[in-house]
Amino acid sequence: LQPSKTEKVHLPEEDYTDQLNEDINIRGADPEQDKADIAVTKLTKKYAAETVVDKLSFSARRGEITVLLGHNGAGKSTTFSMITGLITPTSGTISVCGKVLNSRSIKKCQHEIGYCPQYNALFDSLTVREHLELFRELRDIEARCADVSEMISDLHLDNVADTVGAPSMLL
Repeated sequence: LQPSKTEKVHLPEEDYTDQLNEDINIRGADPEQDKADIAVTKLTKKYAAETVVDKLSFSARRGEITVLLGHNGAGKSTTFSMITGLITPTSGTISVCGKVLNSRSIKKCQHEIGYCPQYNALFDSLTVREHLELFRELRDIEARCADVSEMISDLHLDNVADTVGAPSMLL
């Protein structure tokens, strides 16, 4: 998995070590002109003896289209999982608007990250209501949002709330 050879990778020039504990808020962030919105530098992921992403570097800027192209098993999904904080890189850095993310800081800004994986993360055997209850528990949603029936009503899902299979897969 390699970015285009013509792509320039924008590496942070400063040492951001002192910012690792700083809150990172990407909503409405106004990145500096010379910093990419997302910069991945020498990102590596290893599982035991297998390296699935090896020293990948690329940058993505707001308003531009960035493509990761590779064959099946090249590490594209693993790369996105690392960027979104679903899995932890073995080494390398991920910067958002010039600030290096770590496991603590990415948790603070995950609610601002949208990611649509290739494969559906829902279960065929669960209803819409059961999916909402499951994700409420997994994400430890606060009591003010804990009423699944209210969420269903707010999302206008009353007509499919207790269906299994195809309708629930449209979420």
